[in-house]
Parts: sequence; structure tokens; C-alpha cells
Amino acid sequence: RGSRMLAERGLVVEETATVLERLQAVERTYLAIFGVCGLAGVQWLYFLSIHRMSVGIALLIEYLGPLLVALWVRFVRKQDVRRRVWVALFLSVTGLTMIVGNGDANGVSKIGLLFASISAFTYAIYLLLAEHGAGKRDPISLLAYGFSFATIFWFVLASGLSSLRHGTSRLRMPRVM
Repeated sequence: RGSRMLAERGLVVEETATVLERLQAVERTYLAIFGVCGLAGVQWLYFLSIHRMSVGIALLIEYLGPLLVALWVRFVRKQDVRRRVWVALFLSVTGLTMIVGNGDANGVSKIGLLFASISAFTYAIYLLLAEHGAGKRDPISLLAYGFSFATIFWFVLASGLSSLRHGTSRLRMPRVM
């Protein structure tokens, strides 16, 4: 059973690699960052943060991503951001804060805050890259390529962690259950 799953994994990676080879190097780099940072990174860091703190506080911090995008547009791109965007961001953050309340202030760990903050940063990157990519290709292919790179990332990560866990350099399947 394990060897069959490993063979299937290999076929998925081989097919994905074949499709990704058709892309130009610049686009491949962009899609890799979009998939690994924007799709896989946001979720991974979110789950790492909620493992160490309450979901409400983690989400409050992660959903500061759109605020980071507005700040990026205003101060890095030097473009005006409409007043209604700032009002919407203020209302969103205020509403989330009111829902979360104090949360479990005693249960907030520094590493949880770090993971949630990095998750907000990767979420902002996801939003910016998605906006950029939507202008160059259709949303379905953008997500398909992004998820392909995210899959490769998870495959490499799972294989590496499995090797470390078992104290071997051989490729092994991580246990699901």
C-alpha cells in the first residue's frame, strides 16, 4: 500500500513538473511564490498560530493583510487610496476587534503572535500577487498553477519532515492516522 501511494505521488509530481516546464522562467517564479507563499504559506501559518492562541485573535491579526495592502499601495506604489477603502478597513478591523473582545489575552503566546503576523504578511502578498496574476491569466489557471506549486511544496516538506522524524534520508510516507 505504501509503495503504491509513493508511486502515485511520484506520478503527480512528474505530471505537474511536465506542465510547469512549459511556463516561462519569470512566470514560473511568480507562480511558485504565489503558490508557496500565497496559498500554502497563509494556511500553514494560520494553523500554526491557532495551535498556540485563540482562533479569534489569530484571525484578527491575519485579516490585517488587506490593511497591509492598502499601506503598500499608499507608501510604496505612491498611489492614492480612496477614503472609502480606509473607512472600510477601519470598520472591518473595529468589527473584528469587537467580536473577539479581549479574547483569551492570557493565552496569547509570542510565537503564536509571530505566526499570525507572518500569516497576515503572506495574506497581503497573496492579495497583491492575485491582483497581478489576474491581469495576465484567467483565475482558474492562476489557481491551478498556484495549487500545483503548493502541492510540490507540501510534498517536499512532508517528505523532509518524515525523513527527520524517522532518522533516515530515505523518502517515506508520513502517516495520515
